[in-house]
Amino acid sequence: MDNDKSSSIDSCQVDNKENFSLIVPSNFDKALASGYLLDNLCLPFLEKTKQTSMLRSSLHLTYAKKFTLRVCNFLEQQKNGVQLKEVSCTHDEKELESFERVAVEWNLALRGVIETELNQKRKNNLPLGEVEFWKRRNIVLSDIMEQIKSERVRNVMKELTRQSKLSTVAKFNENSSTLSSLFVESTENVRFLKPLERHFRTLNEGSLSSITTSALPSLLDCMRLVYVREERLLPMLLSIRDQILVRVSTLIRPSVLLKDSNYNEAKETLENVKALLECFKTSYSTTLEKIDGSTQRRRWEFDHITLFQATDYIASVCSKFIVIVESFAELALVVAKSGDEVKSMMQSMERLKSKFVESLDAFDFLAVESSAQLEETVDLFWLNFEQVETEIKEAFERIFEQFSSSENAFHFYQNVRRTNARAEKLLEGRSKDLLKRFWAELDEAMSTFRRAKANAPKSKSAGLFSSLSDIIQRVEKPFVLLDKDGEILDSPRGISLRLRYEQLIKDVVVFKEDSFREWVLDAKECIEEGLRRPLLRRVIDKDSQLAIVQTNFSQSLKNVLEDTSRFLELGFHVPQTIVSLSRHLERFNRYEFDLKKIVHAYNSMVQSLTKTERVILEKELTTLDKDFTSEMETCNLKSQLVEPCITQARKCLDTFRSNLLMKRKVLKQTNNILKSLECYNLLQTTKRESIEAAITRNGQNFSALLQELTSHLENLEEEDSSILYDLFLKKIYNACFECAARSVLSILYLDSKSSKVPRDRIVKEIFTAFSTNILEPKTNPIENAITYKQLLLADPSIKTLVESVLSN
Repeated sequence: MDNDKSSSIDSCQVDNKENFSLIVPSNFDKALASGYLLDNLCLPFLEKTKQTSMLRSSLHLTYAKKFTLRVCNFLEQQKNGVQLKEVSCTHDEKELESFERVAVEWNLALRGVIETELNQKRKNNLPLGEVEFWKRRNIVLSDIMEQIKSERVRNVMKELTRQSKLSTVAKFNENSSTLSSLFVESTENVRFLKPLERHFRTLNEGSLSSITTSALPSLLDCMRLVYVREERLLPMLLSIRDQILVRVSTLIRPSVLLKDSNYNEAKETLENVKALLECFKTSYSTTLEKIDGSTQRRRWEFDHITLFQATDYIASVCSKFIVIVESFAELALVVAKSGDEVKSMMQSMERLKSKFVESLDAFDFLAVESSAQLEETVDLFWLNFEQVETEIKEAFERIFEQFSSSENAFHFYQNVRRTNARAEKLLEGRSKDLLKRFWAELDEAMSTFRRAKANAPKSKSAGLFSSLSDIIQRVEKPFVLLDKDGEILDSPRGISLRLRYEQLIKDVVVFKEDSFREWVLDAKECIEEGLRRPLLRRVIDKDSQLAIVQTNFSQSLKNVLEDTSRFLELGFHVPQTIVSLSRHLERFNRYEFDLKKIVHAYNSMVQSLTKTERVILEKELTTLDKDFTSEMETCNLKSQLVEPCITQARKCLDTFRSNLLMKRKVLKQTNNILKSLECYNLLQTTKRESIEAAITRNGQNFSALLQELTSHLENLEEEDSSILYDLFLKKIYNACFECAARSVLSILYLDSKSSKVPRDRIVKEIFTAFSTNILEPKTNPIENAITYKQLLLADPSIKTLVESVLSN
């Protein structure tokens, strides 16, 4: 649609459409070029709906365009045409005299038009410039020719001829003839160019693909069918060539093509341009073949160098640029798939790109005369490009040295190599690095296998086989990758590497099979011994030197059962008896866990017993040992009574725990009464109480505490009471003697403060109170009091004094 309302006379737009008037001749160029006539004059008259796009696709648009063209032609005539002066054709003497003067003016006007048209130059040498030139001339001359052929002009010429003004008439006829020749020429050219104009506009404004596929072949074929003089045909072909060169020159700009690394788009543009340039030559050749095969006498015998030298040269430039763009694109893909170290090479590529663009901007590389300079620039570019490739190769070499495994190196190698052919070239020689790294890994695996074989324990386990499988897996995966590639292992070193790998696999497999047979034999013996082993055993604790209980599960049996599942995962054929037993591993572990808890509770309680508690709980301990340990020491995993034994052991422990807590409560109460006796002092008096009264009162209270202790023991079971009485008798005596000693020391202290204290009498009363209140004394309390630790460690003078008092 833009083509319909645009013109190549002038590409400017109307500055102020609101104030634009179509009847102003000076604004005609803008109105015609911008399509303002069509959009603002014709279409509003025809429009019946607000959707202009629907109207533009209708038949009305064709009529509107024709109407617009007529209006434009009229305005062109008004602007550039010449209006011959009007005269009245009467036979008045005065009017007849003016005919000659008017004819002179007409001659001057016609001569001015002739000179103007002959000096008129085309705005450009392009096809549309040619079309517009002849169309404008035809419009201007058609108006003048109409006036020359008008009746009023013929009448004037007849009158002048009648008056014998032959020179004036001859000059007028000469000018008329010249204008007629120009008009006929313009008419013929307009008629010739009219069917070509549509193709010219496509050539100027259409896409490259539309020009290549349809416009250009159709244009040359149309030129073949339309009659035209040969002297006009060559300039037209040259103008078509120039139009093509103008179009492609705006597209082949390295600064735009190589910008932002959009290489695919740049390559597509260059290929389209090259196709267009080649299409011009192929379309010309096709047209020549059609002419040669026809009956036409005319032949297109034109110099090919003149026609195609520039297009062939630019096509070759496009070929060079396509290779350069492809190289940049391939290298960019390689860098993008590589590591960070290679990605830093993008800066080198950008510098190379900028340098190449600057070199091309320094001269007109599309001119044929600059072909040598272009060759030098391209050669220099390839030298710099090879240098960048060398840097990338060195970066690849450093990357391969940093890989921790041949597998990672191979994945990188394959990932980059599959990018394009340039990547394969850049990775040339890296296959040797892959073989070298895999050779080192194979050596390491063989050394590891030799160490594992030399240090293998007598009793084999699944852990050994897992380590052997790890060794194989470590080298198997990269070998499979290399073998799948095919090319790498086909080299002499690759063949040697394959043999070493196969030998390692063979040695490991043989060793695994032999070791597994040994494991099966050991496993059967271990299972038999482990199932017969009793679940508990007695040992002597190193710290307390007491007999404790430990679980007696076979760790070897557990290892065998655990290894069974691992062997099955590794693909070994384990005997069915071992497999069946391994299914009970969870149950065996549960037995062990429960027994460990029970044993821990048993050992904790037994080790926490004091000597007194052991004496008191002797019967319960005997029962516990009988019910708990005796049965468990004979029970094993083959027995069906493991769970009942565990349940019985829990009950025995609970019973013993309740008895222990009860006995400890009794002992605590007894010890509290004894502690009260030990802390008693018979000389504890008030301010108004005499010492004799205090001693009597405190002696009675002391006797009451003893009576309380007696009652406490009597309330227990007869057996427990008898045991506690025997255990605590000595402690009772010691408590009494400690009270007596404390009282005696108090007397001695008072005596040291005052000589008025009746020392001898008070001491006798104290020991008289003890002698009448202790429980069934079996020894002399006085003698036991002397041995009391605090008295013996006291001052020697105090000890002598006490002894002298006691002797009295």
